[in-house]
Amino acid sequence: TCETDSADDDADDSIADCGEADGCDIEVGTLGFTCTIDQYADNCGESVGALAEGKVYVLSFWAKGAANDVKVTPEFVEDDGTLIDDFDAVTLSTNWEKFTVGPLDTTDLATFDDSARLAFVLEASGDEFYLDNIVLRQTEEAVTVIKDSWSTPASCDETPEGAVSDQYMLGCAEYNNGDGDAAYLKSFTRLCSEAKVGCDAFFNTSASDSEYGAVYNLTCERGWDSTSSFVYHPDSAVPSPIDDLGGLPCSIDDITYCTIAEGESSCQFDINEGVIPRMSDGSPLYEETSFLGLGFSLRLTPDVRVVAPDQLTYFVADDDFACGADVMGCSEVGLPTLNDDQSRVDSWTTTYLLDAADSYDDILCQQGELFCDAFDSTQNGTYYFKNPVTKTCDYRTGVSLDGVDYTGWFRTGGTEFCYGSGTCS
Repeated sequence: TCETDSADDDADDSIADCGEADGCDIEVGTLGFTCTIDQYADNCGESVGALAEGKVYVLSFWAKGAANDVKVTPEFVEDDGTLIDDFDAVTLSTNWEKFTVGPLDTTDLATFDDSARLAFVLEASGDEFYLDNIVLRQTEEAVTVIKDSWSTPASCDETPEGAVSDQYMLGCAEYNNGDGDAAYLKSFTRLCSEAKVGCDAFFNTSASDSEYGAVYNLTCERGWDSTSSFVYHPDSAVPSPIDDLGGLPCSIDDITYCTIAEGESSCQFDINEGVIPRMSDGSPLYEETSFLGLGFSLRLTPDVRVVAPDQLTYFVADDDFACGADVMGCSEVGLPTLNDDQSRVDSWTTTYLLDAADSYDDILCQQGELFCDAFDSTQNGTYYFKNPVTKTCDYRTGVSLDGVDYTGWFRTGGTEFCYGSGTCS
């Protein structure tokens, strides 16, 4: 039977269906038999008429077992499964290996003809194994050569280092990689699936030119007393109200990263130049949460962005999956739909953004700047403040409420005062 090969032995070792609309052409090599597998089928039927009586056959195939020490015997059998003759048994491991068995001479096999079937028989019932690239070759029974005309080159009996070793290079053959470059190889011990061809090492740069990584919007906050709204000051063992505290520099190892302003609880800073400092235990600076002895601590707030340093990773270099440098960092993200007062996410939709670390200085914002928007004035230019969405007010006159007329600011679309009594003084 002619069958298609599995596309990925790491996936499920199953036979893949033909995906071509015009079918998949299969050649059986020296047997002189060809067939076409129809689209969505996995075989084109039996190779009827491809075998010849009285010939000698050599069989090669790749195989591996679901476990080690699985024994399999290739056999020629009749339609009902009756044994005609068999090849030597092979023992499989869990790694793909190539096996060659034979020659098997069919001259004296009375029941062998072009209807014979090739079967692979397990020694132990219940064992599992996988096959690929089965090749049955018909050989010449007699080869006529000139006596003493063959001379084996010395290089066939040498190691790559030049040491004498009989038949060391036996099986060496030329192979071409995806770029068309030749390589001379032998004695495979482990093979990868076709889907892994071209696998190479790359550096994941996180869309950043710096190889060291970075951290953005790292928060330095005063050391809070967990039982109150007071904070500790490095010069006092007694918590104090935040409004009573002056500025506090966030300095670590003689480097001041930012200064908490007077009356403020925190400040934010970036580390995006050179190597990220590390603590004595080897952890990066931003993972050290407490510096209470200095009066502050570091926090990874929701707006922090940590850019990993360059990391070695492995991909199959395939032009079909390449993208242009102008879309480097393109990422799938969730865009929230918020309720009217923007306090709750009602739903999410998928969108795509360029998440490029080298652009963070221009595109990154802080948690406190969320919902900030630009508003154009007809008189004084552009202003920036939080988008009120539905929380807007209109200045109106003569608004009657309970028999009283009011002039002032009212919620848009209603008669609720925006603040106070609604009366402008």
